Amino acid sequence: IFNMKINVKNLNIHNRFDLFLKYMYILYKEQKYKSSFYEQAYKNHLQIWNNFVEYNDKTKNSYSEFCSRFDKIIESFKNDSFDINQSPIPIRNNNLLNGSHRAAASLYFQKDIECFESFEASDGQVDCSYLFLKNLVRDSKKIEESFLDEAAVIASDIFEDSKIIC
Repeated sequence: IFNMKINVKNLNIHNRFDLFLKYMYILYKEQKYKSSFYEQAYKNHLQIWNNFVEYNDKTKNSYSEFCSRFDKIIESFKNDSFDINQSPIPIRNNNLLNGSHRAAASLYFQKDIECFESFEASDGQVDCSYLFLKNLVRDSKKIEESFLDEAAVIASDIFEDSKIIC
C-alpha cells in the first residue's frame, strides 16, 4: 500500500454525495450564514446515515461530537495545520471510500489529500450516491429532499462541467 496526494476533484466523487452535505456545513460555518439550512442538512443526513454513531469510533456518538471534530478538521485545513500524512483517506479505483469530512474540507480549501488504495471492506463503501442517500431510511424517516436538491446545486457549482436537468 502506498500513499498518494490527490486533488479531491480528480476522484470519482459522484458516488460520495454525502461529501456535498458536509461541504454545506463548511459553507455555513465559514461564510457565517444566518440561516441554519446548511447546518440542518448536515445534521439531518448524519441522523439518517448513522444516527450520530461512527462505526469505527464509539466515542463519536452525538451530533455535538460530530460537529466538534468536524470544526477541528475545518480549522486545521483553514490554518494549514492539517497533517494529511497522519490520516490518509482510503480510495478504491479512484472512488472515495471514507473520510468525506476531510475530503469536503480539502475541496473547500482547495488542498490535496493523502490517499491510499484499499481493498478492505472495512475501509468504507463505494456507493453513497444521491440515489443511495435519497432511499436511505432510519426509523421510517428519510433525508429531506430539499437538502439533497441543494447539495446537487452545490456540486454543480463546484464542478463547472456538471449539469442539472429539471
